[in-house]
Amino acid sequence: ARALATGMPLIRHTVLVDPAWEGSLEAHRQWMIGPDLLFAPVVSQGETTVEVAFPEGQWEHLISGTVENATADGFEIQMGTNHLGHFALTGRLMPLLKKTAGSRLVVVSSVGHKMGNIDFSDLNWETRKYKTNNAYFDSKLANLYFTYELARRLGENGNSPVVTAAHPGWTRTELQRHSGLISFLNNFFSQGVDMGALPTLRAGFDDAVEPGDYFGPSGFMEMQGDPVKVPSNARSHSAEAARQLWKRSEELTGIKY
Repeated sequence: ARALATGMPLIRHTVLVDPAWEGSLEAHRQWMIGPDLLFAPVVSQGETTVEVAFPEGQWEHLISGTVENATADGFEIQMGTNHLGHFALTGRLMPLLKKTAGSRLVVVSSVGHKMGNIDFSDLNWETRKYKTNNAYFDSKLANLYFTYELARRLGENGNSPVVTAAHPGWTRTELQRHSGLISFLNNFFSQGVDMGALPTLRAGFDDAVEPGDYFGPSGFMEMQGDPVKVPSNARSHSAEAARQLWKRSEELTGIKY
């Protein structure tokens, strides 16, 4: 965004991701320290961007809402992709973030977090009947647990990145491609991706942002509108649950901050 606003030239790399990637921890490690050092220029040089191309159909597990699946590490695919992968990646990037003045971390959640209720005894849905929507809502609640717990852990350390969160409201994207009724209702209640991106951009670039701030659309039920600071539900502020998720995330990913 800063590059586009200032006219800074963009250097684009196109990366073909293997179908087995699916957010695996090994893939994160390879991207971090692989021969092309893809993340090094992305996080240290403002003029560099990366375009990632997935083979046709590889997003279906996340988009369709119909397939029970697991990541390459055996994690339930929603929790593995939306939370555990980001937990591991952020942990590996944290030394660089702490060395970068003014760095900021924006975690993208959803209004769906309000319907989440994580079963910590069965994080990967191994003993319960699998419910795709519930798994998604849980992963979005996990995003906020992660945001608030990381903000607490970083505290007032001046060398730490500012940790914020955002959600896009009801935005028309490929996420609803196979959702039937929801896809139809897009015509009446949703907003375009240009508006849906604004809460994330405000969380990332507003100079007045404080650690733990959460942004979303200003309109009815936070479905549409300009980006404003919004409240998350009471469950998402449970410090006990956030610590529990943090501990399980460390155990499952092997990453400690």
